[in-house]
Amino acid sequence: MAYNIYDLMDSVRDDTVSLPEDGTADLRRIKELTMKKIENQQGVRPAVKKTGRVARGLLIAAIVAVMCTATVAAARLGVADSFKGYFGDLTAEQKQVMEELGTTDMQPVTSNGTTITPLAAICDENNYYLRLRIEAPEGTELNLPKEDEGYLQLWNPETAGDFFARDDYDYDGCSFDCTWSDAVPGDNVLEVVMQIAGQSCDTRTKTYLENLLGRDYTVMSFTDGRPKQLNIHGIWMQTNNQDLPYEIVLEGDWSFEIGLNAKAAPTVYVDASGRATESTWPEPGHTLTLEYFHISPLGMVGEYGHDYDENMEGYGIENCALVMKDGSTLEMGTGGVSMTGRDFVMLNYRFDAPIDVTQVDHIVFGDQIIPVPQTAE
Repeated sequence: MAYNIYDLMDSVRDDTVSLPEDGTADLRRIKELTMKKIENQQGVRPAVKKTGRVARGLLIAAIVAVMCTATVAAARLGVADSFKGYFGDLTAEQKQVMEELGTTDMQPVTSNGTTITPLAAICDENNYYLRLRIEAPEGTELNLPKEDEGYLQLWNPETAGDFFARDDYDYDGCSFDCTWSDAVPGDNVLEVVMQIAGQSCDTRTKTYLENLLGRDYTVMSFTDGRPKQLNIHGIWMQTNNQDLPYEIVLEGDWSFEIGLNAKAAPTVYVDASGRATESTWPEPGHTLTLEYFHISPLGMVGEYGHDYDENMEGYGIENCALVMKDGSTLEMGTGGVSMTGRDFVMLNYRFDAPIDVTQVDHIVFGDQIIPVPQTAE
């Protein structure tokens, strides 16, 4: 009796076989149900029979079915769909922004039996998001630690210095954050979205150093086309007890070039110099003198000067927002990553989801309403 691979798959009626919204497929479940269907029709388990063309043919068909399903699942995922579980539901405009800025053209790396696959990446000047799929050898059980146990890390204190290797810059400050997910607890697969936040150099310091050095003072940007390499030398569990050493979970060495495939992101430069407002925290009434804002699809950076007080790290406001042309508002709060100098504060706001920078109408900063140019560079 001849079997058609599509007949086998079409006859499977099981909700657990449907592809999740993020496009990942439970391939082992698909294979299990396909083999069960073969067994029911043939009356034997093909993997046990050592002879018989039908048995071998059906086993090959089952494997092909799994491979085809995996290929379809991977092929149908674009950048936006790859990050759906991270950024949440996106509008058609937001999805378009992500497809224009992001890439899925990155190669997996295998070390010590574990394969790490970059599923998608998206970046602008100051923010980089990378979704990784980590598949350990078959039979390895991977689980996310409970909240009271600790959390997973892609580095430890000994390897942190080499974790993000970049070209020589005069200034390349950045911070890292990881969001882990486990679709099937106890299997050999985990996923993580890593976010790298760059920090711009303040205008006055940059100008001073350029005059002092007699040359351009280079500041890292994720879209400047210069090499940037992510080096993962293992995966560890960091316990909540800071006195305990990191516990190794997976050993290996995986490296990914993330700088050369970055695409230029549209950025709106807003000159806010000369505008002033008053602080609301930690003490009200201190003068904040604005310098600039740079709005890009994934975030906004800004800078302002303030009255220096050696007892305070810096003064700020609680109400900063982007107002879009359709009237909607993106509240920024007090800021994501901030860097405080002797008489200035730099802000790095990260958006909850990508935006179309051409749709920003104005910025609200304290009592200041700052028009946003309608062209992006």
